[in-house]
Amino acid sequence: MTGAELLQAIIDERAAPPTGITTLNLAGTHRWLTSIAPGRAVFAWPVGSSHHNLEGNVLCSWTMAVADQAMFLAGCGLMGEGETTRMQHFSFSSVQEFGSGVVTVEAIVTREGAIAHGRCVFTDERGEHLASVLATFAVIH
Repeated sequence: MTGAELLQAIIDERAAPPTGITTLNLAGTHRWLTSIAPGRAVFAWPVGSSHHNLEGNVLCSWTMAVADQAMFLAGCGLMGEGETTRMQHFSFSSVQEFGSGVVTVEAIVTREGAIAHGRCVFTDERGEHLASVLATFAVIH
């Protein structure tokens, strides 16, 4: 199965999301998709109090987990039959704290042979930049 076929099976709920996604309670992320194409995924992330720290802001670990899932879905369309990815580098930058509301999450993944690069940007309902995540993946055959 190609990455695009796996992605479509997850969206159609014919295949389960990866077990790590279920463990992180992100199994519904495919339902947040507002746009999907090979190398690009856009989510409308419904952020609520279950994502908050003691100060009422979103925990960075939630942001990183959502970014990881967004980049996985964006990158699926770039993977061939039997190919998977392995995270090599992952960095997080929070521009400002954020709480509840709908956050737009846009992931862009490009591929150069056996390496894929991802960037995920989080914006609020006014379009203001909240956070960014950068990643590098090894493509494994």
